[in-house]
Amino acid sequence: MHQNQWLAAIAELETRRVGVHPGAATIEGEEHNEYSYQFWNCSDGTESRQGSWASGTSPDGKGEFTFLEDPQPLAGAPTPPSPRPADMCNTGS
Repeated sequence: MHQNQWLAAIAELETRRVGVHPGAATIEGEEHNEYSYQFWNCSDGTESRQGSWASGTSPDGKGEFTFLEDPQPLAGAPTPPSPRPADMCNTGS
């Protein structure tokens, strides 16, 4: 999704003649394709749905962007490992 967001933003800037050029390398095959064209709204409000990165055909031509207004976590909260006692006893001397 981030690659497509960047490409959409770059294309929009180019139409405004800002003068940026894409240079991102592809990571195709390493991403979770089921989320590749979803924009997850993680902000207050829904103003971000107005950008070209949140709806319409993606710059790579392989999908349609969708806007998820209220995305939900895909996993539970992580459980961090317990600290090692020796790390906790550092007195700074």
